[in-house]
Amino acid sequence: VNPAVVPDYGLVDFTLTTPAEYLLKVAPLQEVEHTVQARMPTSRIKKLLHLKENEPCLVLLRRTWSQGKIASIATLYHPGDRYELSDHFKA
Repeated sequence: VNPAVVPDYGLVDFTLTTPAEYLLKVAPLQEVEHTVQARMPTSRIKKLLHLKENEPCLVLLRRTWSQGKIASIATLYHPGDRYELSDHFKA
């Protein structure tokens, strides 16, 4: 989380709110970018996600913008056989 956009983020009690709720309140989204990649996980990620030896992950790279600046960057790992990517747009 960019402290130039959300300076008090580190002081928030996340037992009372979620990080997403707080960010949406203080730094409303202007733009979001998602990139999905297939990757073989590191041994640490494999252990954390309880993956089999050669099980791949889908990795979601996410950037958000607020106030014309990057507000947050996240790298989210998902077991390849337990993740679904879908989208729906109306014109």
